Amino acid sequence: MPSDTRIRAGQIYESCQPTFVVDGKPVHTRICVLAEPVRTPGLYGFGKVSVATLGENHRPLRPRRLEVSQLHASGTTRTGTPRRTGYRLVQEES
Repeated sequence: MPSDTRIRAGQIYESCQPTFVVDGKPVHTRICVLAEPVRTPGLYGFGKVSVATLGENHRPLRPRRLEVSQLHASGTTRTGTPRRTGYRLVQEES
């Protein structure tokens, strides 16, 4: 799991597991990080990051807060096994 210092606003992540299938092709949900994680213990939202689901036109939809531990630098674990949960980084901030 990457340290939360690597998570920055503008990064795009994709679900590790397909969300649904269209015409036999798996479709992965993409999310965009809206703000840096809350790093101060005791504050509301500590250990969470603001994200929004990206629509077809890359417009942010459904803003929410996610645990930092759900965002991963790659789609594989340390042992090389594909991840089944969370989101993998697909694009640094734009």
